[in-house]
Amino acid sequence: MRPISIRTPGRIAKGSKLKSGCVHLSPGESVGEHSTESGEEIIVILKGQARVIANGNSIELKEEECVFLSQETKHNVSNIGPNNLVYIYVVGGK
Repeated sequence: MRPISIRTPGRIAKGSKLKSGCVHLSPGESVGEHSTESGEEIIVILKGQARVIANGNSIELKEEECVFLSQETKHNVSNIGPNNLVYIYVVGGK
């Protein structure tokens, strides 16, 4: 089953304290540094290779791997592979 939103392209779900989305990045592209603020975030790689830099620490992820980001974490996700990167994020607790 593939979740689809009829309201916002790229957005999978949004509740009162939970939101999620699907991000597509071309090779070399990144989302730009941002913060989880008062929420927590899980990033799950569906396709491709990613580098996540969180509070100055770098981790490389591939398909079917994930990372948890706690509150107040500044982070950036970059596509470091030769193909498109596709990942989902789930943010809760805001």
